[in-house]
Amino acid sequence: MPRRSQGLEADPRKEIAALNQLGHRLHQEARYDRSLEQFWNGLVKARELGDKKWECISLNNIGMVYQSWGKFDHAMQFFRQSMKLAQEIGYSNGCAIALNNLGRLYEAWGRLDRAVENYQKGLKLACVDGELGTQRLLRLNLAMCLEKLGQFEECRVHLREVVRLDELLEHPQLELDKAYLARMEGRP
Repeated sequence: MPRRSQGLEADPRKEIAALNQLGHRLHQEARYDRSLEQFWNGLVKARELGDKKWECISLNNIGMVYQSWGKFDHAMQFFRQSMKLAQEIGYSNGCAIALNNLGRLYEAWGRLDRAVENYQKGLKLACVDGELGTQRLLRLNLAMCLEKLGQFEECRVHLREVVRLDELLEHPQLELDKAYLARMEGRP
């Protein structure tokens, strides 16, 4: 009888989810090599199962690690692969997340115009799809980018919506986002 590792259910999707969760925790700890390993394992398992949604998620996460390492060209390749696959299967939240990550990449390159474009496209998809967490993320990144561009009124519009979403989602960063909005209220 085969052993189940660490008490995981027989459902392989739960195993992919656990690998994904561990990968994110390791990424937050800046243990990028270990994080990448978890996301690659998740990608392999997703492909074995033919689970295109988890494949999209894994590709995005691998791109995130490469971006953290400063390997922007590698990150771009993985974000684009994720985006293409998400479009093929009609996974609009996957597209929105890929657009967010592409926006972050363009922002890191100093291409704020392209970053805003990607954030706005992703936000449009997230709003249609009703994904509140993704909307919050995209609005926050868009607001920060607009602040850099000196577009303070539009920045405030998005920050107000971030705070509203924080309250709905009971997001742990509500107070930080309120403080950011308060700081921006004093801008012209």
